[in-house]
Amino acid sequence: MRRKTVTAVFAASVGVLALVAAGCGGGGGGSSSSGGGGGVTALPASSCQNVEYGGSGKPDVLIATDLAMQGSSRTQTLQVVGAVRYMLQQQGWKADTKKVALQVCDDSTAQAGKWDWGR
Repeated sequence: MRRKTVTAVFAASVGVLALVAAGCGGGGGGSSSSGGGGGVTALPASSCQNVEYGGSGKPDVLIATDLAMQGSSRTQTLQVVGAVRYMLQQQGWKADTKKVALQVCDDSTAQAGKWDWGR
């Protein structure tokens, strides 16, 4: 029963992210990306990985995960990021008519081994 609840929460969370992405930006400003996408601006590389985009052309919007990639919650974080990536792949990297890119960020530190406000 718990597994079904967690799956439902994942699906709802990804759905909300997709709706937010569909309602956001891509206003044609032509900002460039450092690290993958052409139509979105990447977040700082100090705590984020390169932008991921598997669709054609350039992405219109960027979804970022900002979760603890270190410490005891790493396993769950990797599952959440994997779920977001899977849903984007299943939808052809689109939310409605918007092309959606993904950037994975880490809000934890090795010293704390968990989320860190300063990060």
